Amino acid sequence: MKRVIESALCVYSLAVASLAAVAGPAPAPAELPPGPGRNTVVRVCGDCHGVDLIEGRRTRSQWRELVEDMVSRGANASEDDTKAVINYLATALGRVNVNKASESDIETVLELASPEAAAIVSYRTTAGDFKSIDDLKNVPGLDFSKVEAKKDRITFAGQ
Repeated sequence: MKRVIESALCVYSLAVASLAAVAGPAPAPAELPPGPGRNTVVRVCGDCHGVDLIEGRRTRSQWRELVEDMVSRGANASEDDTKAVINYLATALGRVNVNKASESDIETVLELASPEAAAIVSYRTTAGDFKSIDDLKNVPGLDFSKVEAKKDRITFAGQ
């Protein structure tokens, strides 16, 4: 009975968190992008519910918070599994706050070259926070077309 209640709470919590997502649903399970950690996501998340409940684009910290909540509710995941799930979700389905994220997160989520991610961080340090996607046009050494193609994965406020 306890496992049934925990499973129901897990599904409910994920559904509520998904409804709060800003950028819409992630791909269906068969369409989850390939990448390191994908099989761990399917295994760990599939213990309580189908991975089809994974919706919305979140920042790394938002994914971490959600995954840690699922683990606290009984998701069967080791520390290594938890890290792999968070890394996969942040990389494959994540959003990045270009005003707060590390070079590494910007590079990974937006699929930029390391010098381009460094240029974003350097520019925001000297010029201040970006307000919109158009502000990124001013970053020297950044191929704006790459950023524009990933605009649905960029956020400017919040986490």
